[in-house]
Parts: sequence; C-alpha cells; structure tokens
Amino acid sequence: MSSAPLLQKAPGKRIALPTRVEPKVFFANERTFLSWLNFTVILGSLAVGLLNFGDRIGRISASLFNLIAMGTMIYALVTYHWRANAIRRRGSGPYDDRFGPTMLCFFLVDCRHSQLYFKNTGLNYVSEMLLFIFSMLVMLHRDQFLIRDYYSPDSQGTEKSDAITIRTRKVISNPLLKRRQFVIDVIHPSKANVPKTELEEKLADLYKTEKDCISVFGFRTQYGGGKSTGFGLVYDSVADAKKFEPHYRLVRAGLANKIEKPSRQQRKQKKNRNKKVFGTQRRYAAKKAKRAQE
Repeated sequence: MSSAPLLQKAPGKRIALPTRVEPKVFFANERTFLSWLNFTVILGSLAVGLLNFGDRIGRISASLFNLIAMGTMIYALVTYHWRANAIRRRGSGPYDDRFGPTMLCFFLVDCRHSQLYFKNTGLNYVSEMLLFIFSMLVMLHRDQFLIRDYYSPDSQGTEKSDAITIRTRKVISNPLLKRRQFVIDVIHPSKANVPKTELEEKLADLYKTEKDCISVFGFRTQYGGGKSTGFGLVYDSVADAKKFEPHYRLVRAGLANKIEKPSRQQRKQKKNRNKKVFGTQRRYAAKKAKRAQE
C-alpha cells in the first residue's frame, strides 16, 4: 500500500495531499484473481480427465478446454496486475470487467458446440447452432451490445446512465413531532452528488406527500464517491413542518423569511462602544460615579 502523497494539479500550482488507499481494495483484487485461478483449475482438471479417459472426441475437447484454461489464466494475471497498478496510482477505472466473463462464456459455449459438431451431423447440429446463435443475440442485446460499449472511448471510466438509487432504513415514527424519520442511502455512481431538491421530489413520490413536508440534511459522501448517506424527515403536514423544523432549514426550503440582523461581531462591538463615554460626557460620568460611592 502506497503512502506517498497524491499530487493534484490545480491552475498554476500542484497541491500535495496526504491520501491513503484502503487495504480492502487490494484484498478485493486478490480475491477476484483467486476466483479466476479456481475456475482455471476446474477447467484444467476437466481437460486432464477427458485426455486420459476419453476417446478421440474427448481428446479434442480436452485440447479446447486446455486452451481456454491457459487463456483465462493469462487474462486473469494481466488484469490483476493492471488493477493493482491502477489502484496504487488512484486511477479512475474502469474496474467493472464485463469483457472477460462474457468472452469466457462465449468460448465455453463454442467448445460445447464443437463437441456436438463432432458427435452429431445433419439436423441436430443445425438446430444446436441456431439455438447457440439465438442465445448469443439475447445475451448481447440484454447487455446493450457489451463489447462495443466496452471499447468505445466514451465508456472508459464513466457510466452512461444518470440513474440514482434511494434506499431508506431505520424508519421510525415520531408522533410527538408529527413526523417519520429515517436514514437515507443514495447511490449515484455517475454523479458527484445529488441535489437535495431532487431527493425531496423522489421521496415525496415515494411517501405520497408534498415536497414541502420533506426535509433532508446531514449528507456525507463516502470515500471514493458513488454513495452518500444522510437523514430524512417526512412531516404529516406543511404546518407541522413549519412548527417543528429549525428556522434555518425552513429558510433553505423557502418556507420562512430570513431574519436580517447584524453579525455577531458587530453586535459585540456595538455593546462595547456603548459602555464608553467621550467628550463632555466624561464629566457627567465622573459625577455619577462619585455620587454612587457616597
């Protein structure tokens, strides 16, 4: 784990900031690599069994499975080192590897249909090939033409969808304050943050109430982005919200007017100035103090 400061570029200068990468990120990369190796061991064992105990078709299938296992192992090793370097450099991804599993499924299905080709001929093989083509088209259409999107320059490190997910938990009813209160988890992988007005609109639709009855606050974005956690309140009516909500949040929501008054420092300075006397008032102040002593 690297402890070197991350140098961020700013207009005209470079700012050194102390940063730290969580160990769980590296452990997750290692677990993914071990999962790939586990799968290659299974394919290799299958290839050895077909090679030792199979017939001619079994030996051909063993060769195909062996090639797939070696290719998968090389791909897993390259992907593991690339991700480790990207995490160490605090790279932005893309870490969502959809290409590898999809191509692995493609090769396994192709290997299976190669076995059917050597065993069957005629109508059975044609029907199996049609079923294979149909299944591949369904898979590609479901993933929105995954391979094309994976290699497009616009999809590197970014998501095309601006959708967000809102989850509420620890929901409790507070009849004393005429409201329901809960914790909000907002998942926004393609946005830095979500405006509170948008959250209030979605919560109003979710709880079938008015937008002015919703209050959200205290949001904190987790390290790495993509998820924020805060608090939410749903009042029974707008009148209850005006009665129990703090004044500053009512001002933010447009339900109250801001009280215009001097700043705290100005009020203190005015109080101290009023304690002092200047000019001819000093004589009257001295007489007043002398009478008070007598």
